[in-house]
Amino acid sequence: MKRILSFFICVLIIFCTACTSSENSTEQSSSETKINLPTYYYSAEGNGMMFDIIERYNKYCKRNGEYENQIELVKFESDKVMYDKLSTEIMSGSGPDIFSLDLLLPFEKLIGNGSLADINELIENDTDADKINLDEYNKTIMNAGVFDGKRYIVPMLYNLDIMISSENILEKFGVKYSQGDLLTYGTLGEKFKNYFADNNDFSFLTSSDSRHGRKSVFYKFLNDYVDFENKTTDFDTEEFRNSLDIMTEIYKNSTEENYIILDNDNKDVEWGESKSLIFDALFSDGASPKVIERLYRSNFVGHIEKPVIFNGMSRAQNSGKAYMQYAVAINNNSKHKETAFKFIKYLLSERTQEYYTGSLSGSDYVGDTSAIPVRNEAFELNMKLGLNECDDYGNTIKVHEDYSGFTKVYIDMLNNINKVSIYPNGNYSYYDLNVLKSNVDDYLDGKISKEKFIRQLTSSTEIYLKE
Repeated sequence: MKRILSFFICVLIIFCTACTSSENSTEQSSSETKINLPTYYYSAEGNGMMFDIIERYNKYCKRNGEYENQIELVKFESDKVMYDKLSTEIMSGSGPDIFSLDLLLPFEKLIGNGSLADINELIENDTDADKINLDEYNKTIMNAGVFDGKRYIVPMLYNLDIMISSENILEKFGVKYSQGDLLTYGTLGEKFKNYFADNNDFSFLTSSDSRHGRKSVFYKFLNDYVDFENKTTDFDTEEFRNSLDIMTEIYKNSTEENYIILDNDNKDVEWGESKSLIFDALFSDGASPKVIERLYRSNFVGHIEKPVIFNGMSRAQNSGKAYMQYAVAINNNSKHKETAFKFIKYLLSERTQEYYTGSLSGSDYVGDTSAIPVRNEAFELNMKLGLNECDDYGNTIKVHEDYSGFTKVYIDMLNNINKVSIYPNGNYSYYDLNVLKSNVDDYLDGKISKEKFIRQLTSSTEIYLKE
């Protein structure tokens, strides 16, 4: 009887252990249970786009009998639990095998302390037939993940930092412009002087938390004065002080909660639309050439009759800014670097690049087709599909000789990108939320002076960069 009781206790212990373990792992079939897979962490509070991509990748592996190349999706009950675990594991030299750049981690620090693997080594040591040829990709975007000659971050898709207004609105305030103009902090005051003299109840930006909302733009402004690679700041300069004045004015003059420009009287204002907004925050998220031309031809779905495109706000006169939409890195302490690298090759493959940008023939994907592929061939196909009428196989039926000057300017802007943020959305990084936020909130709420804000910015940033 005792032997039977002992047996059942052992079974119960094994069962409970298995149940506990299953909470933080994906289910595997009987043919996979003994495989030790590379891991990726996600939270139940929001799994993100990379989770969906990995799920699709795992299905791809199963279809091809490559069970050993799958990625184990490790689920945590909350963001806090996940980030506490990440912090502890990274400090101890462990952690997940794959990082997505939409995680709120101090990637500048992870690069500096050797926590991320050099992808160049994996590319050079790869002997497979589908070895990555970096010449087949957008060099500017890909090199944004290179630091001191080592490739720590690999972008999958990217987007252009632009701002869209309309001829009707700009002419209302006497703003001189041309398609593709650059908005620099130092010239905003002069360019929009009539607006700042009398805003006529117009909001410069939306007050929403969108990528082109007032707080997001303010954080991007601050980031432009930090050199993360060389660990220096330019907060204590006359240029920054003057620019801070105008950016503060813009923040205070951005009170409209809605975020879509409606510059015509053809329809009533609906949720999210505004007739008193200078810069749109929905269509300004950028798009692939295929999407941007379609939006232009529809007057941005009937919202903007005569759209005007600007390069996003910048410090430099010749800056063309972009940001990585989706990007990944591999843990340098991973025991599965080669297997994790197979996932990176999948992300950069022609089929994947075309699928996630809506260019693949017969693609059923209806997600983020607005992003721009880093693979040159996929980009050229996307542009061709946007500017021409094509059949299901990408063959040109009719060339749009009259395709918009707007889109021509947009493509020229894409070809002149020279500054790329590694962070998806171009803002709200670990640095923004954990180093700057309290000081920014106090300053924008009027609790501290301009001079104290600059001192605190400089001090907290220098500590972050050098600790």
